Amino acid sequence: MTACNGGSASAPPFFTGVTVTPSPSPTPTPGPNSASGTLTTSTTASSSLGLGPVGGPPGDTATVACPPSSIVSHLSIVLSLTQPAGTPAVAAMKRRPRTIGGANLTPLAYFTVTPDVTVNCPNTPAFTLTFPAGATVPAAGSSYVAMYDPGNPGAGWNTISGPAVSSGSTISWTTYSFPFTLVAGRTYSFVLFTTSSMLAVATPTPTPTPTPTPTPTPTPTPGPTSANGTLTTSTSASSTLSLGPIGGPPGDTGTAACPPSSAVAHLAVVFSLTQPSGTPAVMAMRRRPRTIGGSNITPFGYFTVTPDVTVNCPNTPAFTMTFPSGASVPSAASSYVAMYDPGNPANGWFTISGPATMNGNTISWTTYSFPFTLVGGRTYAFVLFTTTSMLAVATPTPTPTPTPTPPNFGQHLYVANDNTPGGIQQFTLPLTNSSTPNFTIAGNDLVAVGVDTNGNLCTGDFHHKIFCFTAPLSGFSTPNATFNNGTAGNVGQLMFPASGPQMNQLWSASVGTEIDRFVPPFSNATTAAQQTFPTGASQIVGLAFDSSLNMYLSNVNNIYVYAPPYNNPPAAVTPTLSDTSYRKEAIIGNQLFVSMPISTPQPLGRVDVYNLPLTNSSVPAFTMIGTACPCPPGNAINIPEALTADAAGNLYVGNLGARSVTVYAPPFSASSLPTVQVQFPSPYAIFGIAVGK
Repeated sequence: MTACNGGSASAPPFFTGVTVTPSPSPTPTPGPNSASGTLTTSTTASSSLGLGPVGGPPGDTATVACPPSSIVSHLSIVLSLTQPAGTPAVAAMKRRPRTIGGANLTPLAYFTVTPDVTVNCPNTPAFTLTFPAGATVPAAGSSYVAMYDPGNPGAGWNTISGPAVSSGSTISWTTYSFPFTLVAGRTYSFVLFTTSSMLAVATPTPTPTPTPTPTPTPTPTPGPTSANGTLTTSTSASSTLSLGPIGGPPGDTGTAACPPSSAVAHLAVVFSLTQPSGTPAVMAMRRRPRTIGGSNITPFGYFTVTPDVTVNCPNTPAFTMTFPSGASVPSAASSYVAMYDPGNPANGWFTISGPATMNGNTISWTTYSFPFTLVGGRTYAFVLFTTTSMLAVATPTPTPTPTPTPPNFGQHLYVANDNTPGGIQQFTLPLTNSSTPNFTIAGNDLVAVGVDTNGNLCTGDFHHKIFCFTAPLSGFSTPNATFNNGTAGNVGQLMFPASGPQMNQLWSASVGTEIDRFVPPFSNATTAAQQTFPTGASQIVGLAFDSSLNMYLSNVNNIYVYAPPYNNPPAAVTPTLSDTSYRKEAIIGNQLFVSMPISTPQPLGRVDVYNLPLTNSSVPAFTMIGTACPCPPGNAINIPEALTADAAGNLYVGNLGARSVTVYAPPFSASSLPTVQVQFPSPYAIFGIAVGK
């Protein structure tokens, strides 16, 4: 039959009455806008972290690499396509050491970096950014990296690397020799960006002539106007730091040298051609102990020095400045060094050294016998200058020895209360007899307190718990972390080392035989990173570190000494004393103070004082035996359960029996009397005190 399908031999098409449309391809789900990870630095090799992809799909990938650093640090890193909160607009950036003249700045991606401990980096990080196949890749020759430090917001974004190089779809920014410090807990931001115009690297205009001429030498790029580094002092020898070149090229170099000091300190030193902010005009200076009569004072270099701990120096620092070949060198005979102490701003600049001596292109200023104290965390400024007239070098009328400047503490005393309710009271230093607390942090049964260099506080209770609070502190502060005191019970003494590889890590002595170390950042899940069980100990309560980071533990009736890394056996164990039950400790200079609340011969207790270093035969050099007030004749020590010290070397004693804190000024002796006594209301049980920010 041929009536259907027109006689075709093929089957008729199936018809549903609906036009068939192809199924649309699903829209790709956008990739994440950010990716995060942790980069662990090394002291011997570079370390890198790959992140991504972000955006897309397929999205961009990136790497960040950190050169060898001063200590092992864990960097929390985020790669993002959106600008980090709290950072300024990416515009009007400054290139170290010049302003970039680029226009139309376009960010490509961002990194944020947050270290868990403070770490010194000799060079800037290196970065790469890889784009997916087919994507438009920015020009490497106009791509740069800039950094934002929230600890110095006025500086804005600073370009630290560039221009980049490209390989395929990957743009790379190399590391640059610019040392800087990443502060624990601070989040640094980095932006990868392009500019539509080349940065200021102007090539000289060619001479218009038909005759071929040699290619003109490009104008040298100006060198940086500052350089920084860390000078570690010694108790037995001078130590020196070289910095530069700065300016130029080829630029100037400088050195700073510190004589032997009372303790090991790490001095953050900056050598600069520009005057440090916050310092007064360099004029009308006074020479210790007389006024200089020079005129036309011309600065030509500056140093700033910031110690991490308070340190006593018997002499002034020594400095040199070396000028490049062919440069005009100032006259050494009219060149001096002056110092500015921000803790005593009314004194202005004081000339401390000069005139200088000359050797070739190097001017040198020697150290002078003028003892002074560098307070931890305070930035001191030094200016190198010339004057066109000779200074008055006639022997002046003898003047009294200058009175040491009272320290501008910037510190607080924290006093814990072992009651329910209890809490921690904060007082501003220096104390007076009428000092009152600024506020009270709520808490119960608190027997120990410690403060790190950033002002973060941890406290321990009578029930094996540690509570940590993040700075800034107030009466409304609540714990950001609560965790167990290792496997121990009561908390004895809490301590944060102020320097070294374990800076701002928390150490805890239990009222038992266990010592625990906890690594920030702290959380409710924090556990001990290290535990030490002193051999033969029966009840460890007190814990302290000296400037060399040796650890001292107060057992019931003797002292255990451990050197880093604090493993058994101890380096020394002092002889056992009779009728003794040691508690908390404090170290001031080369003396260890140990509290002893009560004994048969001393019903009001005592404070034993040992001279450091300790040996297996060390005994107390002298004892401050508790004698009740009035003061004088009594020394107000009354069942001392807690000890601490401030940056000026004063000793603080927390007296359980008198509900008081008494302060003693150096030098110390068996007959030391308090300079201040602060009384606390009843009920107030003092078992833990600490000084910090």
